[in-house]
Amino acid sequence: MYAWSIRTFCRRLCHLRNKFTDYDIDIEEVKSAVEKEKEAPGYFPSYRALHKKIREVLNLHVPRNVVYEVMADVNPQGFEDRGGVGQPKRARRIGTFIY
Repeated sequence: MYAWSIRTFCRRLCHLRNKFTDYDIDIEEVKSAVEKEKEAPGYFPSYRALHKKIREVLNLHVPRNVVYEVMADVNPQGFEDRGGVGQPKRARRIGTFIY
């Protein structure tokens, strides 16, 4: 009997198993969207920004890791140019402790 906020509405949808991510999407649709964005003037955005654009503009609700894998297939040189996407910023130290 009262109005729900957007956050409450989204939580209720998730509780009822309505998901916002479609795991049954065709990879070719995602690939064509990434290639279209690659051909656009300007820079090739990061996978998070591209995922957001695909979700909002093209209305394809795909998981972010699918967008990442398709970007790696479409433009492998772009990942090399970015310099270690997904790599830790510094090497993990192997500890030598002084007792």
